[in-house]
Amino acid sequence: MHGVPAGAREQTDRDHRDRRLGGHDQGEEPGAAEQRQRRGLEGEHPGAAQGPAYLVRRARAEAAADLLESTALSVTEVAARCGFGSAETLRQVFVDFYAIPPSRFRAVHRRL
Repeated sequence: MHGVPAGAREQTDRDHRDRRLGGHDQGEEPGAAEQRQRRGLEGEHPGAAQGPAYLVRRARAEAAADLLESTALSVTEVAARCGFGSAETLRQVFVDFYAIPPSRFRAVHRRL
């Protein structure tokens, strides 16, 4: 930075370092940058801001929906193949995402 006074250069370096380390701008509440970042991520990947557990449950529910539509596997077998600990856990998660139990989903969406 030719022609820039040393004090100004040091302040600029500190500002950039603070931003990289999660510092916040004057007048901005601590954590506001992180909230903006989460909202941006949510826009690109719905559910991402809710954390990895949510994403895993959603992926498992989607895999279960695919199996329920395309196979004759029992709900218990679908639960096991999709990583649920039990058919009841599958049912609970499935109702959270699809608002109907897996057996009803299958009756409506079966592709066989």
